[in-house]
Amino acid sequence: MAGVQNRDLLSAQASGLREWHRYIVSRYCGDCRTALEVGCGRGDVMSNISDLMIVKGVDLDRGSLNDATDRGLDVLIADGEKLPFGDGRFDLVYCSFYILWAADIGRALREMVRTAGRSVLFLSEPIWSKAVHIDGAGREMMERGIGLIRSKGGRPDSGLELLSHLACGTYDFRFGTVPLDTSLFEMRKWVDIERGWAGEKGEHGEGGTALFSVPFVWACIDLR
Repeated sequence: MAGVQNRDLLSAQASGLREWHRYIVSRYCGDCRTALEVGCGRGDVMSNISDLMIVKGVDLDRGSLNDATDRGLDVLIADGEKLPFGDGRFDLVYCSFYILWAADIGRALREMVRTAGRSVLFLSEPIWSKAVHIDGAGREMMERGIGLIRSKGGRPDSGLELLSHLACGTYDFRFGTVPLDTSLFEMRKWVDIERGWAGEKGEHGEGGTALFSVPFVWACIDLR
C-alpha cells in the first residue's frame, strides 16, 4: 500500500505480476472498456493494463498520486471505502493488495461492487500464514512478516478474509490462486526485498536464504 510499503517493493511486485495482471483482466474482463483501480499508489498496476482499457486510479497517499500523475496516469485522491463516483460508473473496478490494508473489508467490497457495472476483480491478496518454507529460518521470516504487516494495520491473510466475505454474500464469483513459479535465484531476490522492507540488514551467502514463498488469492465478481 502506498505510504506503508516502500516503493521498490511495490514496483517489484507489479513488475513480477505484470503478465498475470494482463492475463486475468483479458480472460475475465476482456469486454470492459473503462476501469477504476482502488488503492492505485504510484500506478504500477495501472501501467500494466493501461493499453487494454481506459483506467482511472484512486488512493489516499498524495505523494504516490503525484508520482502517478508525473507518469501521465489519470488519478485522484479518494477513499476506497467512500468512492466519489455514481453507481455502475466503470465497467470494471479492481484492486491489487488493497484488501491487505483495507480498514473495513465489507465496506470496501460494497463500494467496489456499487461503482462497477460489469465486473469486480481482486488481482492478488496474500495468505501469509500459508507461506511455503522448509526450515526454521523460513518460519521465522513468515512470523516476522505477519507481525510487521499487523503492526502497520494490515491483514496478513487478506486473501482468506476476502474469500470469507465473498462466500457470505450473494455474489456470483470465481476465485483461485495466482499461478506463479520461481527459482532459487528469484526467490532470494524477493526475500531480500521483503527483508529490506522489514529493516533487516546483511548479505546472504550461498544457501543463506531459506526457501520461502507466499501464496496469493485472486477473485472475480460477475455483476451481469
